[in-house]
Amino acid sequence: MTYPKMKPCPECNDADNLNIFNYDGWRHVECVKCNYLGPGCASFAWAIRHHNNDMDARAAIRSSPDHGKVGET
Repeated sequence: MTYPKMKPCPECNDADNLNIFNYDGWRHVECVKCNYLGPGCASFAWAIRHHNNDMDARAAIRSSPDHGKVGET
């Protein structure tokens, strides 16, 4: 089975220190450089997909025109 390619860590942007670990039956993408821990999933493929989706969501927030504005309503 071919797994999706993992995107870089959403915390430190490092791609070389990401691994998938199994904790009590749940698979997590984890960055051993900054200790980022992705959501727990039942399979390796889903752990990677959730990690990638999290990375995409964070990138969308950072690129939004309202990012960084405080106190405006």
